Amino acid sequence: MLALITNKPERFIAPILSHFGVLALFTSTVGGDSLAEKKPSPLPLLHVAHTLDIAPSASVMVGDSRHDIAAGKAAGFTTVALPYGYNHGDPIEQSHPDLIVACFASWLASAYSSAWHLPALHATARHCGAASLGSCRRGHRYHSAYPHRAGLLA
Repeated sequence: MLALITNKPERFIAPILSHFGVLALFTSTVGGDSLAEKKPSPLPLLHVAHTLDIAPSASVMVGDSRHDIAAGKAAGFTTVALPYGYNHGDPIEQSHPDLIVACFASWLASAYSSAWHLPALHATARHCGAASLGSCRRGHRYHSAYPHRAGLLA
């Protein structure tokens, strides 16, 4: 399951995801004005995990900012960082995510096309360390206007 958790106002979520043809991929979406708190608070992540009946320890927060990683860690999620976001001008490595991947699309495709599961992600994170960058075998390029820039729960 995928959920989108963004600090952008909720009213923008569906139009942006629809524009990129990915709205149907998300089981749940939460905007910055959907709840009493937004990232870096863990509340939005815990809300989605509870709503989808998924344990935080079985959840992954994928994001490109320190707020995403802080929220994920506080919620008890495994954290995966993308190095190409705005992140307030700071390298994402400084947030100490469990794993850094250079290309979200390739990482997600390999996660779903193999016998991938959360313990394997933890093992990869321990083996590679947060400073490791995955490679994009498909040559994907992204910029911060893309909808995947917001946090994801997988």
